Amino acid sequence: MHAAGKLVALFGLALAATASAQEQIPWQADFKQACDLAASQKRLVLLHFYGDNCPPCERVEQLVFSQASVATAITKNYVPVKVHVSKSPDLAARYQVNRWPTDVICTPAGLEVTRAISPQSPEAYVAMVDQVALQTGVGASRQWSSPLTGAAADLQGQGAAAAQAFATRVGASTAGYANQAGATVNQYATQAGNYANQANTAAQGYAAQVQGYAGQAQQQLAQANQQYQQASDQAQAAAGQVHQQVADTSKQFQVAGEQVQGTAQQAATDLRSAWNSAATNLRSAWTGEAPADPAASPQPGGPYGPTTTAPPTAAQAPPIGTVPAGGYVVNPAIAPAAPQAAPGPAPQMIAGIAPPAQQSPAAGNSASWAPPATQVVANPAPQAPPAVAPPADQQTLVPASQAPPTAMDGYCTVSLVEGMKWAKGDPRFGAIHHGQTYLFATAAEQQKFLADPDRYCPVLDGFDPVRFAKSGELVPGKRSCGLTYKKQIYLFADEASLQQFAKSSESFSTVAHQAMLQRETTGAYR
Repeated sequence: MHAAGKLVALFGLALAATASAQEQIPWQADFKQACDLAASQKRLVLLHFYGDNCPPCERVEQLVFSQASVATAITKNYVPVKVHVSKSPDLAARYQVNRWPTDVICTPAGLEVTRAISPQSPEAYVAMVDQVALQTGVGASRQWSSPLTGAAADLQGQGAAAAQAFATRVGASTAGYANQAGATVNQYATQAGNYANQANTAAQGYAAQVQGYAGQAQQQLAQANQQYQQASDQAQAAAGQVHQQVADTSKQFQVAGEQVQGTAQQAATDLRSAWNSAATNLRSAWTGEAPADPAASPQPGGPYGPTTTAPPTAAQAPPIGTVPAGGYVVNPAIAPAAPQAAPGPAPQMIAGIAPPAQQSPAAGNSASWAPPATQVVANPAPQAPPAVAPPADQQTLVPASQAPPTAMDGYCTVSLVEGMKWAKGDPRFGAIHHGQTYLFATAAEQQKFLADPDRYCPVLDGFDPVRFAKSGELVPGKRSCGLTYKKQIYLFADEASLQQFAKSSESFSTVAHQAMLQRETTGAYR
């Protein structure tokens, strides 16, 4: 056979072996039917949550579920169910599953016993399911009842066989030997019966203990569910109080606003009256006349008073723009216009890919490294910038050859955060943030990133948060070792860091966000 043909044949055999091993696990498709089957067989229900384009999910399928030892451990004590998170969102929401692959073990009644991120090796997976089975009592019941019953049956069978053999041997002997043989047979039979009774008693005792443990676990789960319901009711009541306080405060602001509006209107009326009075007095001082009656007809002679009074000289005339005797502006057509504020420079947005201020540090660098800020807006206005990007005619595009390294292997982080899907970014839609190039699937997603980049880029600029929290090192994370937590992306250097983060997500997340705030204040992570 040709070398290429051999490779194809071997690859086909490997796939067939993997598929055969995975078929040993009786995966159920319906959760309700799985619970009914588990109740009738006194087993637990194993829910395996997975998704598309998930490298850890694929590793579990290829390296764990393909092993016969894993299939044996699962079918012994569990009714397994595979749950695709996109196709069964209600079930994922019920058990609050927000990352995968995740295994949730529950009772036939649907009460959660424990959960864990799926182990990536067959040994670790078998250890996990066996430990949970023993702790809940399901595994112990199966472990003791079957061997003890078998031992009793073996002893009884051995006694009967020994009696039959002995009777055959002594059948031709004297009556004394026959009596002795009968006594010996009875003794063996009695011992075999005693062993059988002891074995049955021990099995019943262990079964009672297992049932007691299961009852205690179910009672504790019921108490926890009740406490959760009470906490939920208290939170709802507190939310109602806050809503009422907000409504009261809003009403107070409305009343205060109406009062301020009334005061402003009264002040405007008073100011208008004072202005008219001042204008009248100014006219009187200018012409030497007594203040005119507003109801009287205007005096002839133009804007400078009666005809008996000559117009003022240039030195006597009021400055342009002031109020003369008539109470109006002299020559308003040539009065100077109000000064206009000089327009500041328009914001300049780098919508494409720009050259970095500096490159990201290599693995193991000190935490004092300060990445450059996002290259989005230069010469901003003093007030806070709007949450939208400037128009296209103010954007600056630069060659992709000058861009820094591409983050997330070129996948669009906005699609991942908002839609939980992997979408390849388009080089036409990119942005620089903290020394890394981010690509986006569409122009709309690019604009979302530019408006709030820290929401969509990986936490800690993609460095491993576990390594940083433990040693202060800035070690770049990998997309293949990543997860989403509270709608943000976290990357890890290896599988060990990911598992540590899963066990204490909140503490590692807090350290990472504190470091990011420190960077915004001082320009460095520490």
